[in-house]
Amino acid sequence: MRIINKKYLLIILLVGIVLTGVIITKPKENVKLDNVILKQEISNRTFAMYKESEEGYTEVEGTQFPEGYVLNLSESKCIDNNGAEIKDALQEEGGNISLRTNKSSYCYLYFDLNPLVKKLLHDKNEDTEINYVGDLWRYQGTDNVNNWICFGTEENCSTTEEDIDKYMYRIIGITSDGSLKLIKETFVNEDNNILFQWNNKNSQEDCGPSGELCNWPNSMIYKRLNGISNGEEKGANGNSNIFINSEYYDYLSNNSWLYIIKDTNWKYGTMDLYMAGHGSEFVYKLEQEWQDTITAKIGILNISDYYFSADKNGNCYETVICQNYSWILKQLEWLMIYNGYIRIYGGYYAEKFGASGNITHSAISNDASVRPVFYLNSNMSLKEDSIGTKENPYIINIEA
Repeated sequence: MRIINKKYLLIILLVGIVLTGVIITKPKENVKLDNVILKQEISNRTFAMYKESEEGYTEVEGTQFPEGYVLNLSESKCIDNNGAEIKDALQEEGGNISLRTNKSSYCYLYFDLNPLVKKLLHDKNEDTEINYVGDLWRYQGTDNVNNWICFGTEENCSTTEEDIDKYMYRIIGITSDGSLKLIKETFVNEDNNILFQWNNKNSQEDCGPSGELCNWPNSMIYKRLNGISNGEEKGANGNSNIFINSEYYDYLSNNSWLYIIKDTNWKYGTMDLYMAGHGSEFVYKLEQEWQDTITAKIGILNISDYYFSADKNGNCYETVICQNYSWILKQLEWLMIYNGYIRIYGGYYAEKFGASGNITHSAISNDASVRPVFYLNSNMSLKEDSIGTKENPYIINIEA
């Protein structure tokens, strides 16, 4: 009986490992993509990742799932130590992806772009940047970015100034699963008025000792945008409701258009203006740490939406760097920040854009302009021949 030299046996084993593609190193236990987690409970499991691009699939370095992409379960696969594919090795349940085999395995994970994201990337012009930052594929650049979209009509809404005012919106960004986040291009207009109070109250008796009676859910702006204001909250200007259930935006009385606006858990809170002067990622993190939320269809602009629209490197803040590079900036507009009672000013204050594009305190009984912000349901689609320019804005297939 021939005895194989241990040295040669070791070489044969090493060659076998290379050929089967098995790497005997233990990766991190959890790898995260948005709310999708690959649970790795068995040792000696590892994987390679590939994300979709215009050239096909390209390999992803590191161990983090690519942000903004969705795992393609049908394309992804796992093999065992012998190189044979393990049937149904990957399982999705409740938004989690798990490996349900006890065999040592090597998995190939493929990630796709949402089809709507692919269309937007295809249509962008040379002045348009679309990058995944702050949980969205966001439009970044000056006013020439291709993110114009009509809402409330299935016709081109760029033909008259009246149509632009009533129907034209801009795409702030898109979630990985295809939900568009929109902002109205012009200010809300009700009875030829575009200035509205955050609240017509401004005392501790009205707003409460900690100001909670005048915060975002209790503000006139929130109630009037969402169509739930009553006659007593009409305020000094305009009709009671200024968006949903208003006379001017009559298309929001049409269930088809109102239906595709998503009910969203809006975060709200306070932020020191010194903190708001930091970079985009810093401000976005502060907003995400807000604990208070309210479910509604309509919100208004966050500071991070403004910063991210101008910045690709996380360095945008306040006026000097942002104002000349942001397509989203308009002056004297309310922002989703309520700082309550400010002792040195002696009253209750929310935040808005100043005349130069800076962020500034404003008494809640003051007037400022408003633009509604909302998400669309992810099952909607865009007409193929619409390309997002101001002359040929995106048109929504309302029946899709």
